[in-house]
Amino acid sequence: EHTKQPQDGSDLNQDVSQAAEATAELQASEEGVKTIRFQYDGILTFRPTIAAVAGGEQIDSAKDCHPYEMDFPVSSKSFHVLDYNTVFKLRVQLLQLIIPEEDVVCAIVDQSTQVRIQNGVGLSENNPTEKAVISQLKKQKNEADELALYTKCADIPCILNVDAPVDNASERP
Repeated sequence: EHTKQPQDGSDLNQDVSQAAEATAELQASEEGVKTIRFQYDGILTFRPTIAAVAGGEQIDSAKDCHPYEMDFPVSSKSFHVLDYNTVFKLRVQLLQLIIPEEDVVCAIVDQSTQVRIQNGVGLSENNPTEKAVISQLKKQKNEADELALYTKCADIPCILNVDAPVDNASERP
């Protein structure tokens, strides 16, 4: 019904009364509309990465040679290769998988989410050989910090809170 042609022959319709009429119709139609919000958080997935403590660059020599495996929702298995005696930082990236077939994800995770980490790399009191190493480190007075690094989350899992994303939450890993 708003098909009146521009009066000056141009492509732009400058009929003010027609624009006012269209605006009034739009406002009347919006009055009866109610907005609802639908939220689907998706399926929480996780991917561990190994990075250097200083700088944060990935130092895993295995890279993509060994596929990452996830047994949802119980655990994940990943294989990493590092140079001997390398201090590293474990980063667990959490992603909400929204549409798996189209690889649609959301990197924003509720701050109340907690992650349980079981360290399979560190020294464990349950292993006799490792227990002997722990005993030796305990005897050395200046090795307390090193011992804490080696045993953190090894026998007793750590329950950690989720950190806010540092980078753009829409970026892919």
